[in-house]
Amino acid sequence: MKAIGEYIDNYRIIAVQADTPTSTLYIVEHTYENSGTLALKSWKMYDATSAYYSTFSEQVLGLMKLKLPHCLPILDYGIDEDDRPYLILPEEALSLQTLQQRLKHDDIEPVTEDTSRKILGQVGTVLVIAHQEAIVHGALSPEAILLTPENEVLVSFAPLITSTVGLRSSFDPLYQPPENTMTRLSDQFALGGLAGELLIDYRTGPTIDAPTEHAISQAQSPDPGQRFRSVRHFLQHLGIQIALNEDQSEYELLSFISHQTTQPPYAQSAPPSPPNQKQLVYWVAAIAAILLLIGGFIWNVNYGHQQTLFEQATATSVSQTAIVAQKTISSANQATTIAEHATATVAAKTYPFSANVAFHDDLTKLNASWDGTGCGFGGEGYFLKADKNYFVGCPRLGTETETNYTFQIIFKNFQGSPAGSIGLLFDAKTQLGANSGSMFLIDKDGNYGIYNIALIGGTPSQSGKISFPLKFPLRIGMVARSNGCTFYVNGTQVEDIGWSCKGSLGAAALGLREATMTYFVEAELWNL
Repeated sequence: MKAIGEYIDNYRIIAVQADTPTSTLYIVEHTYENSGTLALKSWKMYDATSAYYSTFSEQVLGLMKLKLPHCLPILDYGIDEDDRPYLILPEEALSLQTLQQRLKHDDIEPVTEDTSRKILGQVGTVLVIAHQEAIVHGALSPEAILLTPENEVLVSFAPLITSTVGLRSSFDPLYQPPENTMTRLSDQFALGGLAGELLIDYRTGPTIDAPTEHAISQAQSPDPGQRFRSVRHFLQHLGIQIALNEDQSEYELLSFISHQTTQPPYAQSAPPSPPNQKQLVYWVAAIAAILLLIGGFIWNVNYGHQQTLFEQATATSVSQTAIVAQKTISSANQATTIAEHATATVAAKTYPFSANVAFHDDLTKLNASWDGTGCGFGGEGYFLKADKNYFVGCPRLGTETETNYTFQIIFKNFQGSPAGSIGLLFDAKTQLGANSGSMFLIDKDGNYGIYNIALIGGTPSQSGKISFPLKFPLRIGMVARSNGCTFYVNGTQVEDIGWSCKGSLGAAALGLREATMTYFVEAELWNL
């Protein structure tokens, strides 16, 4: 466990909120962003393998998309210098009581049947939406449910330690399915356990009605094939409706619960989400229909005999309008997707890009040009891991003769102490291992410097500090010409040097006092 005042990546520990055999909950603050008090939950049990790190990142990115009124958001994540996964959560994770704590004090503040059904409906709604996004909770229990003073729910998600064990601090058999695998049906089993605690153990009456008891029993059947086909159907048999049709998307359901429930405090202050695709189609079609109907009224007054033709035209026009709108949105989405995966030309206008692309490497896949001894492939991208007081460089093969160029690498994350740094390698003299040459490196606080590999530990030839927050994904680029080169961080020029920056080019990391690790997922070079 970390001590007060120590750092976990960019977060300084203010206090320890709770410590269990499997996890620690810290109260932290960001080192340079004025984001107030946050919660950092670090786990002690996990699969310490590169495959796990890849799976962990994929799961967290999926969970971060679940921006729902009754889902506790994940603000950031990482793996610390001790190889322990952690999540950054909002302050509500520190101040709100869990359902487990509430149930322990049921004699003081009883959980009524109405409140129980409200909790089950809100938790079930989150699960339905998550399942539509191919996300399984895997660790549902009263411990993973936070309650506001108004009894509004915030469901806390966490990645899985393995394919069979969630990141939870207890393993209650009431919530752990006998098949011991994490699926939608195992989530239903856990929800059945929650329903049992709320509606049977804490019901005000002496007995529960037979249909409810049968529904809970079926949801918790030892045979997954005997359970309900979905969480929604289980809720229906409990008499809880969540207003989701077979063909409705999770966005339509989100719109429904946003208007039908009181949102938690953090959701009320969040910026409004842009209209989703299907809603936009419906609005376009509805407006077109209204305009056509108004026109039809006027037409009918003057040309009653054309009414039949008009009704046919109206139906056709509305249908065609919806189709055109859908195609337009689809085309726009395709264009957006292409733009997001294209170069950062627009975002980094100060770069002198050119149409002459020498290479564009997608490093989320294996690439023979990056099979150097200084880096490896970890499933989510190539990574550099520099041990304490040690430099690691990973040159990109085929860049030895480059002179006039723009080179850029996109770093996905930055794990390790604030003293460590990551960045670009250039003019490397040894292709594999890069035991000489130069580097442009930047640390988590935005301090940068230009170093000679042979003089690691000495004073950088040039240094400074950026005037803006360091955001990830982090784009570090350089523009090289015969009379010198210029360095950029997320599209902003930060430093110039007056000598030529020749190849070999690549990624670099430096560990100071503690190890530093980074994943880089994309590299590009343009010839000028």
